[in-house]
Amino acid sequence: DTLPECLSGKRVALYFAAGWCPMCTRFEPSLLQFRDAAQESGKPLEIIYVPSDRTEADAMQRAKAMNMMSVPVGEEADGVKKQYKIWSGAES
Repeated sequence: DTLPECLSGKRVALYFAAGWCPMCTRFEPSLLQFRDAAQESGKPLEIIYVPSDRTEADAMQRAKAMNMMSVPVGEEADGVKKQYKIWSGAES
């Protein structure tokens, strides 16, 4: 698979989170500040949101609010979480 052109020349990070997770929502201002600082220092960073939100609409709203690309909720997000051995607590 080829990555979108918008990722070219950038560092890429995966952010595994959910809107219902208080630890995630408390962490996000720091994460966004880090992303902005990386950009300002000439080391652009693209963060891709890997959601554990309960609905696609919730995930899309959060990704948009954080200005992040997002992996679709469901099989695609579940596959990425499985690949990296991530468990959110909602997958029981």
